[in-house]
Amino acid sequence: MMLRKEGYQVVEASNGAQALKLLSLKCFDLVITDFVMPKLNGLKLIKELHSVHPRIPIVLMTGDHRVIKSKAILDGAAEVLPKPFELAILRSTIQRLLRDSSRADTGTLSSVGARMLLRDHPLMMYNGVRSWPPVWVWRGGNDNRNAKGEVGILLDVALSCVPPMPACYLIMEHFGAEYIGTLLLNDGAFCRLVFDVLLQNRLKPLSEIGEIDLSYTL
Repeated sequence: MMLRKEGYQVVEASNGAQALKLLSLKCFDLVITDFVMPKLNGLKLIKELHSVHPRIPIVLMTGDHRVIKSKAILDGAAEVLPKPFELAILRSTIQRLLRDSSRADTGTLSSVGARMLLRDHPLMMYNGVRSWPPVWVWRGGNDNRNAKGEVGILLDVALSCVPPMPACYLIMEHFGAEYIGTLLLNDGAFCRLVFDVLLQNRLKPLSEIGEIDLSYTL
């Protein structure tokens, strides 16, 4: 593929639904999509993607002139390339969009070099509410029952994938007291991934675990 030969790291998806799943789990600098795809077409992909990462640049390729003229597409996509087009046009478009993205707010997920921290991950949610850090419930030890936030050391973690509430159960120690916290998540696959990350980081501070870059561990 031309892009790999020019030094770009490329991740491919076989359909729109798989692309959306990859985009929800990992940070990308740019998206190139066709309009006609199985399971989820380009228009729906753009709509879903922009609800999570509104500034990520998108290149939409299509030979349908009705789509090219569609205001909904033009409002959502960074660039529409009518088929057929020269590879040189695609190359220059990618370079321009990445250059413009690098000048944008570095705090957004679409910025070049941005990280996707565990605490900020878009799937770290349950019914529209942020799940991290969990609410801590005193379990025993010193009578210190007011632990809140990313405090203490992670002692252990357990996983429950029983629908409809996938969850990780964390045991944390803080100033000689033990607490248990329930991490409820809507996405079962993401819940298992978080469990694996937490399991590998037992005996580490919760504040350090919250800083884990999931764009490298996925």
